[in-house]
Amino acid sequence: MTEKMTNPASQQVIPAAKNTNKERIYLFDNIKFILIILVVVGHFANVFCDRYPSFKSVYLFIYIFHMPLFILISGMFHRNVNIKEKVLMFCFLGYSEKLLRFLVSIIGNKKKPNMDVFEDNGLPWFMFCMAAFILLTYLARDINKMYLLCFSIVLMVAAGYDKEIGDFLYLSRIFVFYPYYILGTMTRPEMIMKINRNKIFKFASIIIFGMALAACFHFLDMSYNLRQFYTGCHPYPKNHFLTGPLLRIFCYITSFVMFIPFFAFVPAKKIPLVSEFGKRTLQVYFWSDLVRLPVINLYRSQLLLFTATFGGKAVYLGLSAVLAFILLTKPFGFMVNWIRNMDNIRINK
Repeated sequence: MTEKMTNPASQQVIPAAKNTNKERIYLFDNIKFILIILVVVGHFANVFCDRYPSFKSVYLFIYIFHMPLFILISGMFHRNVNIKEKVLMFCFLGYSEKLLRFLVSIIGNKKKPNMDVFEDNGLPWFMFCMAAFILLTYLARDINKMYLLCFSIVLMVAAGYDKEIGDFLYLSRIFVFYPYYILGTMTRPEMIMKINRNKIFKFASIIIFGMALAACFHFLDMSYNLRQFYTGCHPYPKNHFLTGPLLRIFCYITSFVMFIPFFAFVPAKKIPLVSEFGKRTLQVYFWSDLVRLPVINLYRSQLLLFTATFGGKAVYLGLSAVLAFILLTKPFGFMVNWIRNMDNIRINK
């Protein structure tokens, strides 16, 4: 079967799946469009999580699945070609974003910002983790994928006991999220298309979505304690020294289960704007914090008052979704495209 698909992370054109009629499968572009909108909404919600329980619910709900699913889709289209170029591209993007993020964080910030060369708890972590995932998968290309998956899960569990790694070299997130990437390399797009066509999965998805919403909104006091397990950058809390591994595996399973509604309900056909924008998610990762940080620093008190009402919260989150949509337009792709197409890190199209 011939393949041709856009890499979910690097936006390069690489071999990927087509259906039997040799038409492009747009399912993954459509899913990525939804996910990147939720990424931006989740980051804006996080700003006031300490003030509003409803924002805690929104944030937790999104974090159950958004990055794991992004990473799994990226793994699905991993190819052991142009590895050096891909790794350099993501590192270049990561450090470019770190520098710009540092500069814009000065705007309206009463505290003196700093930039750590080898760690970060902002959006640049994704760039460096993708570079690590690509390189590690290439180096382990001759190892049985099932063995590699099991080993990565062991590391994922063990990482929670090391309180030193944290954000340093992005090691905690690399250990925690790498199993999703490996699982993606073991998943063929045709398998996902079967889920998309199956009515049983569609029915199950309604139940799954309903249970997740209930857990995040109705049982927030209990479920919000899992937040640090979903973010992937925290060690196990002292009160979960023994149960930490079980909770991390539980979160891994719940994230995987939450993939099903997206695979089952998102249309696999080409949707105007949505399918095209789904190819440009990397530029939103690059720019969104560069917009969000100065806005929050300059207008935090005003936004806090504005979001005191339900309507204000809805408008605030709605505008964050609009921002994500704007950042998906072509003009904002210039930086990512320039770095991606530099002669010394060119990725063949």
